Amino acid sequence: MTEPSGATWQARLKPPYDWATVQSLIMVALAGVGYGLLTRALFVLGDALGGGDMFELMSSAFLLLTPTAIGAITVYASADAEKRSWWYYGCMPWAVVTLFAFSSGLMLIEGLICIVMALPLFCLGGSVGGLLMGAFLRWRGRQAGVLHSFIALPLLVGALPGGSDPNAYGTATVSIDIAAPPAVVWQQLYNVGQIAPEEVPDAFIYRIGVPKPRSGQTVTTPEGRVRQVRWHKGVHFEEVVTDWQPERTIGWTYRFAKDSIPPGALDEHVTLGGRYFGLEATHYTLTPIAGGTRLTLQIGYRVSTDFNWYSHWLGQLALRDFAGAVLVLYRNRSEAAQYAMH
Repeated sequence: MTEPSGATWQARLKPPYDWATVQSLIMVALAGVGYGLLTRALFVLGDALGGGDMFELMSSAFLLLTPTAIGAITVYASADAEKRSWWYYGCMPWAVVTLFAFSSGLMLIEGLICIVMALPLFCLGGSVGGLLMGAFLRWRGRQAGVLHSFIALPLLVGALPGGSDPNAYGTATVSIDIAAPPAVVWQQLYNVGQIAPEEVPDAFIYRIGVPKPRSGQTVTTPEGRVRQVRWHKGVHFEEVVTDWQPERTIGWTYRFAKDSIPPGALDEHVTLGGRYFGLEATHYTLTPIAGGTRLTLQIGYRVSTDFNWYSHWLGQLALRDFAGAVLVLYRNRSEAAQYAMH
């Protein structure tokens, strides 16, 4: 049977992908993303006008409650929302908060590091908002007042006086076995020298924008041994050696200068040694094992947010990924040096 003349591509769409549904999904996305961008602008404006801890982007008011409101808007604006499934209420907001997050990136408001790290928290908030709105719709039907309450919630909470950021501390620990004796590993460890880009193993943390290391040099100063470290994008800092036991262990604390992190090298909210994240102390331990050495890296860190339950998990994930790549670099260099000796 031939199609009636004048049929359009809209008419050829089959349920549930008919044109009305597509239009509804577009409006849902525009409403959620538009609200998110507007709320972010209001938080930035509030901070610029002297809000201090109020209207802080790195707060639960923005990072959790804004996605919660977006989730509520997503469900409320959906066609036949009262008849949707609980799966829809919980998961549809993920698409909209993801669009909001990456829209910020396309507009150069946020960097990829912040977007990727915040996305799980955004999805959690979106699901909470979507499920709550879905429950209200099934219980009481559409009520604009409920929607307005969700919309106002981030701004109302953001306007409340904030307290000081609590500090939480943790340690990320990773080990690797190396087919070389401690003496060989030690030589590579304390004076790594220049690092070619291809020597640094691929790691997720580098894919999202963290610069790769370029060099590490241990020098002797009047205050003692200091490691001078350089990364790509102009990042540079010092590691003040606090523990030096040849072929056994080396440890240091970190020292950052005002120009250690050039603008644009890292997202401002995840800057090393910054307000929300800091590196505390690092230790390498060399343990002799059959056939070589077990090299263990421990990185101490600080997170200072009002959602440290999430920041702590994120710090573990990122630093373990970073540590794993660094250990592979030392393993490859040590085993190459050992091979060259025979």
